[in-house]
Amino acid sequence: MRELRRDEITRLERMVALNKGNPLSVAAYARKSREDKEFASIDQQLAACSEFASKYSKYIILMEEHKFGEDNVSGMFVENRKMLQDLLTLVEEGKIKVVLVTKTDRLSRDAGQTLSLMKKLDACGVMLISGDDQGDNSAAGVLAKQVMWATNEFTVRRAIEDTMAAKKRKTEMGFSCGGPGSYGYDVVHKRYIINPQEALTVSRIYDLYIGGNSLREIADILAIEGHHPRMAERFSKATILTILRNERNCGINVWNSQRKRKKRNRISLLEFEEVICDTAIDKPIVTRATFDLAQELLNSRTQGRDRSSGAPGYLLTGLIKCSCGASMIGNSTKGGRNHALRRTYMCSNRKSKRTCSMKDINADYLETSVRELFNEALKEYIEQNGIPQIAVDESTEALNKRIREIKEEVTTNEKLLSRLVIQKAEATADNVIAATDAVIQQKSNYMTHLTTTLQELIERRDGIKKKLENLEDFDYMSNNSLSKELLERYIEEIRVDETGIDIRIKAIK
Repeated sequence: MRELRRDEITRLERMVALNKGNPLSVAAYARKSREDKEFASIDQQLAACSEFASKYSKYIILMEEHKFGEDNVSGMFVENRKMLQDLLTLVEEGKIKVVLVTKTDRLSRDAGQTLSLMKKLDACGVMLISGDDQGDNSAAGVLAKQVMWATNEFTVRRAIEDTMAAKKRKTEMGFSCGGPGSYGYDVVHKRYIINPQEALTVSRIYDLYIGGNSLREIADILAIEGHHPRMAERFSKATILTILRNERNCGINVWNSQRKRKKRNRISLLEFEEVICDTAIDKPIVTRATFDLAQELLNSRTQGRDRSSGAPGYLLTGLIKCSCGASMIGNSTKGGRNHALRRTYMCSNRKSKRTCSMKDINADYLETSVRELFNEALKEYIEQNGIPQIAVDESTEALNKRIREIKEEVTTNEKLLSRLVIQKAEATADNVIAATDAVIQQKSNYMTHLTTTLQELIERRDGIKKKLENLEDFDYMSNNSLSKELLERYIEEIRVDETGIDIRIKAIK
C-alpha cells in the first residue's frame, strides 16, 4: 500500500471530526481469480490493508469482521460475489465509512462497473482508498484513473480472447484443450487416448440404454457390476446422461458446443464459432451408428422426474381400465386439515367427458391388491408350467454379454503382459527395464480388477439362475422397478368395476 496524499488526509480529518473525533470504521476487500496467477493471495491483500489501517489508526480502524475476501471469482462481474454484496450492504446501512483495496481492479475489472461502484460509495459518503491510486481528483488525475480502469478491462478481455483463440486452434488440430479428459479417455501428449477400464463402462452404458434401461436402472446395474466414476462411489443419472450425450465417445471432439452453451454474460464480446473435429480420437469407444441411436432414444424418451423428489408415481398407468372401457389415470389431490397428498385412479371418461359414474379408487389400495393378485397368479402359472425360458434368458442375457466382453479383455491383456515380460527379459538398459516393470505392474493390477469383476459377474449370473429355480417363496412384486417391468411384460389388461378387480395375464412362452 502507498502513502496517503494530502487531499486524502484532509478529507479523513473532516470525516473524523463529523464522527465526534472517533476513528472511522473501515472495510477491507480482497479478490483473486483463476487468471491472477502472479497476483497476491487473499491473505496477503488483507494483511496489506491491516498494516495500512494500523499506520493511519488516528483516522481509521479495521475490525476483523470487516475483512472480506473472495477467491476464484472473476472481476468482470459483481452479481455473483457474495462478500462484495455483504460489504455494500454495510455501506448502505452506514456502518462503514472507508473501503480499502490494494488495487482498484480488486473491486472490478470492468471500467463501467468500477465507475458505478465508486459512484455508489460516494453517494453513501464512503471514501475509497486504493493502493494503486496515484492521482488526485483533478481533471488530469481523473483521466489517468479512467485510463487505468480501461486498461484493466482490456487486459482481461484480451487474455480471454487469446485463450479462446488458442483452444480453437488446438481443437482444429486434434489436440485436447486441457484437463484430464472425459470419462473413458486419458489425455496423453495432449491427445485423447482410450482408457481401457473406463471405456468398458462407457460401452456398457450405451448397451444398457439402447437395450431399454432407464438412467436410474443403468446406475443400479453399474453399481452391482462394480463400475465406478472417477470421483464418486456410484454413477448418478446426470453423469450417465452426460456420457450418453458426449460426442467424443463416437470419435468427434466438439469445442464451444452450441448445444451446451449457456445464455449468460461473457467476458469476451468477440463471438467464437463451434469447432467440430473428427480426427482428435484415433479409436472411438462406440460407433457413430450406436451414438446416433442413443441420441434418437434420448430425444424421444421423456426423462421422468426422480421419485425421491416427492412427485407421486402410479404403478398401473397404461394397464388399468374402467368397466366402461376407458383408461384409469392417476390423479393426486391435497386435502384435509394437514393438506395430505391423496393418490387415486380415476376414469378418464369421468374426468374429461363426465360420462362415467365410477368413483375414484385409492391408489395404494388398488396397487397393493394388484401386486398380491398378480404375484399369486404368476406363482400358480410357474408351479404348473415351470419357469419360462424367456425369463431365464432375459434375466441373464446382459450379464452373459458383459462376461464375454471381460473375457476378451482378459485375453488381450494376457497377450500384452506376455510381450512385456519378454521385452523386459531382452532389455539391457536399466531405464528400459524400470519402465517396463512399471507398465507390467499397472497391467497386472488391471488384470486383477478384470478377473475380480469377472468372478463377481459369474456369481451374480449363477445366483439369478439359482433363484429362478427356487421360486416357492419369492416375492416378484417386492421391488417397484421389477413390479413395473413384470406388469408391463406379462399383464394384458387390468379391469376394475364396483364388484372387484379382474387381471388378464398374457400367454407366457
